[in-house]
Amino acid sequence: MDGAGEGMQTRSVVCTATVREAAEAMRTHRVGALVVLDAAGKLVGIISERDLVSRVIGKGLSPGAVLVQDVMTPEPAFCKPNTPFNWMQEVMMSRNIRHLPVVDGAGGVVGMVSSRDIMAHQVKTDRAMRSAAERVAMLSTCLKNLDFGEVVEMVAREVPHIFGAGRGVLFFDSKLEGGKADLLSRNRCSCSDRCLAERADMRKVTRSGTVWHGPVCEECRRLDVEGSCIIVSLEMEGLRSEAEGGSKGALCMCGFEDPMVSMDDLVRYKGTLIREVLNSNLTNARMYQKARHDAMTDALTDVGSRRLLEEQLEAELCRAQRYGHSLCVMMADIDYFKTINDTAGHMEGDEILRTFAQLVARQKRDSDVLARFGGDEFVLLMPETDLDGAHALAERIRRLTNNISRTDGKPMSVSAGVAEYTPDSEWSANMLIRHADLALYEAKRAGRNRVERWNGVGEGLQSADQVETGRIESLESKIEEVSHRSKEVFIQSIGGLVHALEAKDRYTRSHSENVMRYAVAVARQMDLPPESVDVIRRAATVHDIGKIGVPDHILRKPGELTAEEREIMARHPLIAVRILSGMQFVERELPLVRHHHERWDGGGYPDGLSGTRIPMGARILAVADAFDAITSDRVYRRSRTVAQALEILVENSGRQFDPDVANALIRWVDEAGRARANSSAVTAKELLAFCDTHTAAA
Repeated sequence: MDGAGEGMQTRSVVCTATVREAAEAMRTHRVGALVVLDAAGKLVGIISERDLVSRVIGKGLSPGAVLVQDVMTPEPAFCKPNTPFNWMQEVMMSRNIRHLPVVDGAGGVVGMVSSRDIMAHQVKTDRAMRSAAERVAMLSTCLKNLDFGEVVEMVAREVPHIFGAGRGVLFFDSKLEGGKADLLSRNRCSCSDRCLAERADMRKVTRSGTVWHGPVCEECRRLDVEGSCIIVSLEMEGLRSEAEGGSKGALCMCGFEDPMVSMDDLVRYKGTLIREVLNSNLTNARMYQKARHDAMTDALTDVGSRRLLEEQLEAELCRAQRYGHSLCVMMADIDYFKTINDTAGHMEGDEILRTFAQLVARQKRDSDVLARFGGDEFVLLMPETDLDGAHALAERIRRLTNNISRTDGKPMSVSAGVAEYTPDSEWSANMLIRHADLALYEAKRAGRNRVERWNGVGEGLQSADQVETGRIESLESKIEEVSHRSKEVFIQSIGGLVHALEAKDRYTRSHSENVMRYAVAVARQMDLPPESVDVIRRAATVHDIGKIGVPDHILRKPGELTAEEREIMARHPLIAVRILSGMQFVERELPLVRHHHERWDGGGYPDGLSGTRIPMGARILAVADAFDAITSDRVYRRSRTVAQALEILVENSGRQFDPDVANALIRWVDEAGRARANSSAVTAKELLAFCDTHTAAA
């Protein structure tokens, strides 16, 4: 503003003054306009340089002979001291004026806003908005790499700085109508939880999803925090159950030093940016925390999962090795659990598991890690505990378990084994678990309902293991052979189904078999390992099984497919994966089947993979599939020669096909042609025959 208070009197002129006096005042104070006051000091008009030029000098009048009241603009527009700048700008633009008096509640003029002030404010606001956007973008980048607790801490610490606030508190409240808030993080905020939960403006903001700007609360004023307060509404998924929806919350900030906090448009701009960023990052961090918790927690017993045990065991073993501490493991197994399940039912068995898990959780220290190892087995990891201490805890757990009665009235019992890692032992995590397991086995062998420690027990078992190594390896070999035969039988069965489907159409008859022959030939040409060649062979055999879900009128359409028909056709790799995904022993073949229609340049389907992101086997299938399609009759065209097919492959190499795979096919065709003494005119039929000969030789 140009002036305020007493200083404003020097930028005003009474209505009875001459125009010369008004012009002299403008020159002295370097302003472009003056407010005009009556004898009582009330605003009656405004006179500007433009008025002097157009109404006095332009008409040839003498400035000393003309009064201000004769040329002023009477009853001018004015605004209050707290009027937003954007409203002032709208008034000045709509009335085509460049100055706007500022009048207080008593009618006294306290200042003047000029178009220059508006422009300066806009420049300052733009800079502040750009700076805010940059800081918010930087904050968003930082938040993406943090876990939930770190995100909450950083939000409460850093976001108030973006607003120029010295204090802040971030919280979520499941009630918002009173009671205690679910406080997450404070930054120098001393308001009580009840104050936060009961603030009417807080509840209003969280319900409406807006940014609120107003005075600080009574509690803040009692703590000598003056000025205004900004509340940004927040909403986060994952804090409550899905049935209850997302949690409402707020980030409350006060203690501002920056005068621009009074600019409401800037506050709302920053608040909108921050709200979107925080809602997204808090939700993502919370959902990741929840997903990690779920992965690390056994769903039935609510203790740790085996994954948690494995992570913590490795960490604690490293710590024990570094600092020379002992580390003990207890493995416990509920006695006769299978009989309980068979006679009382699985619900009774589940309840027993939960009861035992809760019992152990109550007995362990906070630093101990309890996890369900599998079935009815539980493992307790006890850092900085020697074997005597671990054995004593296991005994106490065993005795307490005997006090629990099953539904049939019989007492529960548990067997346990404990093992100790000491600094002088060079055990791995697996060995420590193995020793606890051997001790548990000894406890069961000795009659159950007892605790054994590993201090040599199980040595006989280890010796027996070594004695029987040859028999074990022989049995493993036989099992692997049976598994391999089962996989081959499955593939042959599916391949037979594919062959039967293809036999219905004379144009695609034997297509999958031909693709398999070409793919195996190319894979061998590229010197891939035999096991990789076998995977490619099996994948090629079943790669088109998904076409069972494509209507015949699309498969056999003689003309070009419509966009909708192409989309349906593009689903067949996904249909194939859906059909085969239930068979775990073809898991290596599934990626090849899924991606055999991807393109080297990323324009294929179903996932748009490109380059080496496409599995090598899938790239080989793509070339083999195209080569057989080109050299075979189709309902929509006649077959091409081998030479023409190779030209097409070369033309699309680097776009549709992997150049290395295409070159390998070309080399193999040349090799086959030389073997048949007519390399320049080798046919597809001759190539397939060469495949059979080459396979037999291999």
